[in-house]
Amino acid sequence: MVNVIFGGKKNSADQLLVKNNPEATARILGVAILLLPLILHLWKVVKLQIDLPGHCKAILQQNIIRKYLNYSEESRRLMTAPELLASVTQESEKLAGGISEFLGLVETFGKLAMLNTFAITSDPDSIWTVLTMPTILLLWSVFRDLCLSSPPPSEDDEERINTLVSESFDRYRLINAYAQRPLLNEELHQCTERFRGKEARLEIFRINSEFMSAWLGPLFIGTYIALTAPQVLSEELPLGTFLATISVFDRVSSNFNDGYNQVKKVAKCFKPLAAISVFFNRQTGLLARKRLDEKRAAATDEARTEIMNQELDVGYRTDLIPISLADCGYQLTYGSGWLFRNMNLSVKQGSIVAVTGLAGSGKKTLMKLLGCEMLPTEGLICIPSHLRVVLVQHEPSYLVRSPFENLTFGCQGTDAANSERVRQIVRRLKMKMIPGLLDEELQAMEYQQNEDEPDVGQCDCFADTDDEETGSAEGDNGSMLNDNRWIHHISFTEAAKLHLARAFIMNAEVMVLEKPMMNFDDAESKLMMECIKEHIWNRGLCLPPESKHLRRPRTCFYSAERADTRDDMVADYKWELRPEGIFATQVAKC
Repeated sequence: MVNVIFGGKKNSADQLLVKNNPEATARILGVAILLLPLILHLWKVVKLQIDLPGHCKAILQQNIIRKYLNYSEESRRLMTAPELLASVTQESEKLAGGISEFLGLVETFGKLAMLNTFAITSDPDSIWTVLTMPTILLLWSVFRDLCLSSPPPSEDDEERINTLVSESFDRYRLINAYAQRPLLNEELHQCTERFRGKEARLEIFRINSEFMSAWLGPLFIGTYIALTAPQVLSEELPLGTFLATISVFDRVSSNFNDGYNQVKKVAKCFKPLAAISVFFNRQTGLLARKRLDEKRAAATDEARTEIMNQELDVGYRTDLIPISLADCGYQLTYGSGWLFRNMNLSVKQGSIVAVTGLAGSGKKTLMKLLGCEMLPTEGLICIPSHLRVVLVQHEPSYLVRSPFENLTFGCQGTDAANSERVRQIVRRLKMKMIPGLLDEELQAMEYQQNEDEPDVGQCDCFADTDDEETGSAEGDNGSMLNDNRWIHHISFTEAAKLHLARAFIMNAEVMVLEKPMMNFDDAESKLMMECIKEHIWNRGLCLPPESKHLRRPRTCFYSAERADTRDDMVADYKWELRPEGIFATQVAKC
């Protein structure tokens, strides 16, 4: 513009876009300048619509959870909940963001190539800047790494602060009971002070390390002005070229700075990449479970063939296939001794089996093996492959969901669970708070069905709606349902009953209970035992007795809390784990 359009120099008319018409050429350049931001805006919109980093983050998060759910027992022991949460939220976001940074780096290099080409073609003497700028940045990076020491990271202090805050909320009663509130306050004060000091030192390091990138543009622009000013004054270098070159230097230094920062951001992605690579390369239990399932299927087919060749007057012959342990053994860790070995036991379907033994004898491990949570080191636990198995551990657990969703969690969708049967089981277990919450929730579900909502049959207990809109009753229970405060208001006994009710509602053919009576007093234990017996006798708790013959037998294994309890008197079989001889024996049929 300066040299050709507005300079008015001779022999410049042929260089106009519209010959002999500088006004039209200026208008074309003005329109081009207006179109360029529009094109860049459209390109940014297209990139956001494609959302490549978002898709990558979602895929990473889904596969991280899928991988963890398929981990082997040993791999799960190597992972903690904070590490898993960090992998899903932070590491995946950083790694997916690295894709944007890499694409931005490619875009920056494209800009640099265009600007450097213009600078060199306009003024061949400016090639020294094109070569010197990246060289200075490279030398500065080496100098910074050698002379400037980065302060220690503050992640440990931040994690400790989060832990103290969580303990203050979750363990307040313990802290208050032992009068240790000043101790936690002092520890939190020390952690926050260390965190603040490290963050301040880290910010100073960042400012010092980024000094050269901010100083690069003024350095080259000032040097260029000092060196080429005589050529401009003597008209050896056109003024337009001089001004355009200064602008190019400014943009080139800015782009080199952006490229330098983006290279650092891309380099930071290698740390989460390494962490996620380690996560994904840990061993899963899929192959071992596949081999076990194949063995179970083969043993089931063999037993089915043998029974089918017999002349028996029974309804379903596969119900006669026993549940057995064939040469089963479990080794605690690689190279350690055996917890038990050479276990050969068998019970018929439809039995109640009590597992007893001293502390440390292996009751919990045997329950996990029967519940298919763990795999035996050798041998086979042959549960017919067509039977469902559910393991109920003794610690009560529930999800941050509604009561009905918690109770029917083991069913295939809410439609698979009969709401009336859920009500009956809750009342059969004499639960106190859950029945009222459940009735209210089911009423809300019926209201949604009557209103023909898109998600018919699903509970919308988390929506911020008024009581009149949801059809729920006014009062504290409604608010507790909507924001899940009901979880914090039920008693420990109520939570333990909900934990067992979920297994009764699922109604699996084989139910494995780990110390089911530990959470109850004598009266409640007697009630739970009666429910277990009814579940076995009726082939499902709170199901019609007249259709009992159409259902498969129900089998229950449970571990007793103490070896001297009389709870095992309700059992058909008693397995006692002993430290000598055969580690597990079938003592008697009661």
